[in-house]
Amino acid sequence: MKKIVRLTESDLTRIVKRVINEREFSPNRIKYGKSMRGGMDSFKERRIPNSEFDEGDVVVMSDNGHIGTVLNVMFDHDDQKFYYEVRVTPERGNPYRREVTADEIESN
Repeated sequence: MKKIVRLTESDLTRIVKRVINEREFSPNRIKYGKSMRGGMDSFKERRIPNSEFDEGDVVVMSDNGHIGTVLNVMFDHDDQKFYYEVRVTPERGNPYRREVTADEIESN
């Protein structure tokens, strides 16, 4: 059975802004597989540096000490640094995802 949801203009505006903010990152932020790091992106003719962390690595969040697992590794050619999507599992509370840089995490 289909449901009809009515939204006000302000509700719709709020939702659109939220989606835009969640997706607001550089178009040069690219996910490279582990085998590509340290080599060249021949399509864009760019060097891809080696990453400090890889998918599956267990890390500690430096600001709160929570333990997490790296899900995705992306390199931003504009910023010249890696961004990591980490699934954080606190001792208390629900797990959550967080995007961080190498400065915000430590190896476990």
